[in-house]
Amino acid sequence: MSNSGVLVCESDTDFEKIVEIFKKEIKNARYNSLFLQPLENYVDVGAHYGAFAHEAHRRGAQTIYCFEASSTNSLLMQNLLDECGVDNYRIFNLAVAGESGEIVKLRKINNAGSDQYSIINYDHRSEYQISEEFEPCLTVSLEDIFKLCNLEKISTMKVDIEGAEYDFLMNKDLSNIDSMYIEFHCGPKKNKDLCIYLSQYFYILGAYTASDDKTHMSPIATGDGDTFINIGEIDFDMELHYMMLTNKNLKDLKFVKNKNN
Repeated sequence: MSNSGVLVCESDTDFEKIVEIFKKEIKNARYNSLFLQPLENYVDVGAHYGAFAHEAHRRGAQTIYCFEASSTNSLLMQNLLDECGVDNYRIFNLAVAGESGEIVKLRKINNAGSDQYSIINYDHRSEYQISEEFEPCLTVSLEDIFKLCNLEKISTMKVDIEGAEYDFLMNKDLSNIDSMYIEFHCGPKKNKDLCIYLSQYFYILGAYTASDDKTHMSPIATGDGDTFINIGEIDFDMELHYMMLTNKNLKDLKFVKNKNN
């Protein structure tokens, strides 16, 4: 029989390791993410230890909203952000999904010795080991994130939710999200289907594809032209890692993606 309770990975008890991961993720956010300016608000979906929220604070975000399914990660994130002097954030210990109000099982997913948490079963990755332990979580939908945060528009949203991104975003109204940094963990077919749907609302500014271990940047993002990445240029045969997207309705692109900013 499966055991339920608060999930704690071995790495969650090693504070030096936690700080090391936090610093590494801050560096990743600084080099690879996307922040529109001015940054009226920042919504971090799958906030982990809060590194991207920390970087959003540094970039001048007025308000920061963090959604994290793991109660352990939520507590660690609060401690780290407080220690760093970030004071304009709010944490919601909720799992994001297609619908609100459901109770789902958050499980540990072991990938080559690295533990992650997810509410999906990862059927498309046979090499992943899924624990029998789980933590019960309450879900929240994209629509209710707007309500909970009292937002009419999201300036920048980061989505890194270990495979739940398909149900969370597919067939949703995304017109009121100005920009998005999203990681993909659904497998080639669902990744492609979701990206095709996202392309109805967004231009692709950047993407990383695992097949060629390459980061693709659009000319408009690098200042070398005025075109975006065509979705046909993206190889979906292997796991797509991340994309940076900007809303097609934005008339004036003012974003910051630079290590010197």
